[in-house]
Amino acid sequence: MSLNIPPEFERAILDRVTSGAYETPEDVLKACLEGLALLEAELEEDHEWLKREIQFAVDAGERGELMSRDEAIASMRAELRRRTGR
Repeated sequence: MSLNIPPEFERAILDRVTSGAYETPEDVLKACLEGLALLEAELEEDHEWLKREIQFAVDAGERGELMSRDEAIASMRAELRRRTGR
């Protein structure tokens, strides 16, 4: 396979090989694709979690179990901290 990549990507790849962090350009690309796969998996998990949370809120609203705006924001911030470790 032959790829045409922008010069700035080529430079970034070669910099990583030259630094010794990777042995070959193929190793750099493999690491990038592995990182992308992890990111995509995390995004899918977040998407599924968000769909469940939305449905939970809709169901709670239908039962008349609503929380205030401030409570909802605090809950979302707490979950974000839990998920990101911040």
